[in-house]
Amino acid sequence: MSGEEPELAARGAVVRTRAVTRRTTVLLLRLRHQIQQERRTETGYSLMPPLLVEECLTVVRRPGGQNGRDGEQLEVLSEAEALALLQAEPAGNVQGPQRQMELERALAGLTELEAPLRLLAQDRAAQAEEDHRNVRKAAVGSGGALLMRFRCEPSLPVNVIGLFVLLPAPTL
Repeated sequence: MSGEEPELAARGAVVRTRAVTRRTTVLLLRLRHQIQQERRTETGYSLMPPLLVEECLTVVRRPGGQNGRDGEQLEVLSEAEALALLQAEPAGNVQGPQRQMELERALAGLTELEAPLRLLAQDRAAQAEEDHRNVRKAAVGSGGALLMRFRCEPSLPVNVIGLFVLLPAPTL
């Protein structure tokens, strides 16, 4: 990666491996959300300082359809799935020009993922809000009332902090 646009992906690699049967792009994402909190008072609600929620996710982009672009989806990987792909044993070298071409192709494809990444961030923010609400309810106890309200918003755009292209190894 050239370093000219460091916000796109700070780390990248192209690996030829037997762990995949077709070109697979793995993205390491950093998502940030802000939880706005308001505490109930005698006269209404009082705004509290926002909380920052940060998480990292590994997602995979596997092209579908005949032309490799139909039906593309981002799939959130479990920790075990992510480690299996990111630690896949190399099965051969990827020469410099091909490596550069694959990375440039993957970087160019990030623009197509803006909407799916935004939806993912919104879903994760909603989950963070629900998790925060559950923690607050548990802290109050079974007999108390939750005297707060919350709203969690994603901080966009999603940060792509790693981009890894896995190429299938030729079979003999």
